[in-house]
Amino acid sequence: GAGPGGRGGPPPPARGPPPRRPHHMIFHRGSGRVVLFGGDTTTRISTEIGDQWEWDGTDWIQLSPGSAPFARYNAGVAYDSARDRVLVAGGAQTDAMFGDTWAWDGAQWTELDPGRQPIGRTSPVVWFDPVRARVMLFGGRFSQLLGDTWEWDGSRWSKLRLAAAPSLLRFYVGTYDQARQRLVLVSVGLGGVGETWEWDGVSWRQIPSTAPAPAPVAMAFDPNRRRVVALDRSDMWEWDGTDWLAVAPATFPAGYVMRAMAADTSRERVVLLSSGTWEWDGMDWQLRAPQTQSPPLCCRPAMVYDRARQRTVAFGVVSIAYGSGTQTWEWDGTAWEQRAATLPGIPQGHSMAYDPRRRRVTLFGGWGSSSPPTYLADTWEYGPDAPALYSEFGAGCAGTAGTPTLGVPPVGLPWVGATLRVELSSLPPRNAAAMLVGASATRWGAVSLPLPLAGAGMPGCSLWVSPDHAVPLANPYGTATWSASVCACPSLVGTQLYNQGVVVDPTANPTGVVASSAGAARFGAK
Repeated sequence: GAGPGGRGGPPPPARGPPPRRPHHMIFHRGSGRVVLFGGDTTTRISTEIGDQWEWDGTDWIQLSPGSAPFARYNAGVAYDSARDRVLVAGGAQTDAMFGDTWAWDGAQWTELDPGRQPIGRTSPVVWFDPVRARVMLFGGRFSQLLGDTWEWDGSRWSKLRLAAAPSLLRFYVGTYDQARQRLVLVSVGLGGVGETWEWDGVSWRQIPSTAPAPAPVAMAFDPNRRRVVALDRSDMWEWDGTDWLAVAPATFPAGYVMRAMAADTSRERVVLLSSGTWEWDGMDWQLRAPQTQSPPLCCRPAMVYDRARQRTVAFGVVSIAYGSGTQTWEWDGTAWEQRAATLPGIPQGHSMAYDPRRRRVTLFGGWGSSSPPTYLADTWEYGPDAPALYSEFGAGCAGTAGTPTLGVPPVGLPWVGATLRVELSSLPPRNAAAMLVGASATRWGAVSLPLPLAGAGMPGCSLWVSPDHAVPLANPYGTATWSASVCACPSLVGTQLYNQGVVVDPTANPTGVVASSAGAARFGAK
């Protein structure tokens, strides 16, 4: 045929995909078209491409499917003739490797294997969801905004398949509303215009508030007013579940870059790290420590509250310069203490959440310290080497108010130098009660434990611990608390103490006494 522009051949296509390499092309039999996906630009600075085109034999047609694989190059591509679909697996970006698998049926993409690990990213929203009893992760950024939702069970990540997710605008900021049991997330677009979304443990839902969403630098739950508060560069906002309301405190914290906020629920304060250490009591901000007495962290440090140890934990990079190292600090409400914990890779833009179920801080993602920096997909957990533990064992026997039970509030664990608190509940109100405390759960002198007490007129009851001490307890309303100050002695760390509750219950059995299950306290160091 004739050359370009001649009369003997078909006219050139009016438009087509921009230049790229190494992209992927394959024929899809069902649609009768050649599918082109991904690749990399040929410019000096490489940019991955995530667009998709089809060739119908005459012209190129650009497609815009609602859900599609992330931009990538060098993926594995094959045609599944048995199911008439194109498969795309793996591939890479400059700063990330992929392990996902997608299928194209001629109309839409479907992710076949969500994988076991989120890809590397910076600034995801991470929180603990008590509804799912999991640490959750949403979104973040690598070369583009991400909109995936994952959960961490302490050993592996699992991706959730959801019908809706927050809009991918410019960045996200989120925090957990403990009063309403919702994750409140602001997805911010250009010009500061944003959307407010909530996660209820099952699904995402956009909240159509009448007030515009702020463009916050940091957000936290206010334990006093039971609402989420947000700070931007010069303003403060409060979320009441329906609208954002402007707050005008008499004092506004100095500084606005690299802010980190966390809710100290034990002291009912919001702790802010921003040119010093500030606290919000629901009414106003107070400077608690100047910048010279606060952690020298930069580059968006992460901060969470460890309720079991009653410490606010801050982690981040010390200097903007690569190789400067990371530091971990803890705030006890009075002063900061630097801990020895560091991480390889020097992450920036990482996110953290406290898991009260496992009493550990979980950290994910960030930028690495290489040049150019890479997106990290590391998952780390932070906690004491010798944690304080309290566990219930054995079984109690039923009385007229039910079976007495033991429990330890999160702030009452057996830390050395603190106070152990054990609650005894389901008691007949105003009846005499006591806590049996002993050093053994296997022997009481020459007697082996547990010791069944049916022969002593207490059917169904057992003595589970050695009754070395019996501490009387006040029981005005059917609940009693045993408190014991623990010596700040390193030699106590790792040792155990046992306890069991008893209460007078005249009509419960011939002896008129019922017993609870038992508890084992292992002393730990914060």
